Amino acid sequence: MLLISQPLMAQIVGNNAKELKKVKEKKIAPTYAFIDFNHTNSFRDLSQNTDFLAVPLGERAHEVPLKVWSYQLGMNTGIKPNLRFEGGMKFLQTGEQYSYQGSLGGDSTFNSQSKYRYLSMPLQLKWEKGNQFRFSIGGGLQAQLYINYLQKQQWTTSLSGPKEAKIEQNISCNSFALSALGEMGVHYFGKNNYGVFCKMTYRYQITNTYIKTADYQHLSKGLGLSFGLSKNIE
Repeated sequence: MLLISQPLMAQIVGNNAKELKKVKEKKIAPTYAFIDFNHTNSFRDLSQNTDFLAVPLGERAHEVPLKVWSYQLGMNTGIKPNLRFEGGMKFLQTGEQYSYQGSLGGDSTFNSQSKYRYLSMPLQLKWEKGNQFRFSIGGGLQAQLYINYLQKQQWTTSLSGPKEAKIEQNISCNSFALSALGEMGVHYFGKNNYGVFCKMTYRYQITNTYIKTADYQHLSKGLGLSFGLSKNIE
């Protein structure tokens, strides 16, 4: 009986130790839900579609970055010590802008701001280090479902004052896009199960914004800053 009881006691103690370790790990780095507000300086790589008509870039070559906001609801959970998975749903905006001034400071001007809007699903693997104050770095992919296009225009001429217009349709846009993501940031977990975070983000689209028969190949990219709130859910 003594010989049998000793291995049983060792197994029970070992199982208890493993359970306590799991509970401790969850307490230090629990699964959490979050809301993310992202402000990005969005731009694009634009080139001729040589597989179709090879139309010159023209004035579109002079487009410059546009600052846009995006918003995400997500969840982050542990896989192994320091390795975590993050996913969610995001309202994503990308874009660019253009500005024209008539020669010699003339009265003719033209400005436009173009935005492409998507419902996206970012999926990332992240390495995190720390307890109450954590550092993280990671990357992944983001699937994007096209919602709509919006271009705002403002112009003046020598014969009339400022005018405005909106274009809310672009038949050249693809219904789906895919981007690569990279993030690095810090996260503070409070004692009341709430936390705050801030991170640098980079996004590069790896599929064409436009359809195969469009005049151009358009690959959106952006460097931005995210901040938000988290809530432990276990």
